[in-house]
Amino acid sequence: MKELTETLLLLLQRLADGKFHSGQELADEIGCSRSAVWNQIKHLRDLPGLTIHAVTGRGYQLQPALTLLNKQKILACLNQKQAIALESCHMLTIVDSTNTQALANPPQNAGGVRAWFAEYQTAGRGRRGRSWQSGFAQNLQCSIAYQFDLPMQALAGLSIAVGVGLADRLTAYGLQDLGLKWPNDLLWQDKKMAGILLEVQGESAGPSLAVMGVGLNLHMDKTMDDLIDQPYTSLAQTAITVDRNQLAGEVLATLLEVCQHYQTSGLTSFIDRWRDYDRYQGQAVTLTTPQQQWQGRYAGIADDGGLVLQGEEGKRTFYAGEVSLRALEKK
Repeated sequence: MKELTETLLLLLQRLADGKFHSGQELADEIGCSRSAVWNQIKHLRDLPGLTIHAVTGRGYQLQPALTLLNKQKILACLNQKQAIALESCHMLTIVDSTNTQALANPPQNAGGVRAWFAEYQTAGRGRRGRSWQSGFAQNLQCSIAYQFDLPMQALAGLSIAVGVGLADRLTAYGLQDLGLKWPNDLLWQDKKMAGILLEVQGESAGPSLAVMGVGLNLHMDKTMDDLIDQPYTSLAQTAITVDRNQLAGEVLATLLEVCQHYQTSGLTSFIDRWRDYDRYQGQAVTLTTPQQQWQGRYAGIADDGGLVLQGEEGKRTFYAGEVSLRALEKK
């Protein structure tokens, strides 16, 4: 799927309110013929998760209505320190992966950060080679690249800190029954609402580049059921209502706050808060790597962010990498 042309983007912006617009009205605003509008509508209908109704005498209506990304509104959520640290912020319509873009365009200065937001990813990535599924402009997908003045091994617990930051942000909206699943999933009522993809590059002695990708479900179309292999949910399923750009800006502010705090204090101050959110504490679980499986009792996380498994032969600590955590089904 290619980037939208200027004409397609303009047409999408006109239809985003979810109201009916006549073909002639759209043609006049965009500066083309009514037949050209119809041809452009056919292209917009190819965008995943969107439906455009055509009704004689009324015109065209896009469903669901969309809140498109707005850079000015997003940046308005940052405080002065965060705004100074932000070297650039990119609003993308269609992109392969925001994490891919962030890795290819790192910040230039220590403590510097660059951010990418996208309406849609053609190759959005999750952990362990999974793809991230989302309809066009219906959820939040973003990545920030942060230049840490730390060795790579010191960033082992960063996904833990980011998870705590996101959970705290949603809790501040009044959302109850939130939980975290090691190392990078945010759950609501035990269904996945958000995921974190952390990728790190650098020298063993530092500095290190950390790219943090966040996918947060705001609205999930039922057509996603066949594409997702685990229970999932979205913010729309809760009683919480928040503007998409407001949430995007506050997520960006949260990521910056977490990184700046982690740079100076490391993981220590996040550990207790993670344990408050930890959804799997004490449960019988299976840990899976590409080579082997282990079963035992989930004994929480160690002070360095590793998962502690209590097995028949004692305790063993695992680190994120290619490890998958699943609760054992109760018989």
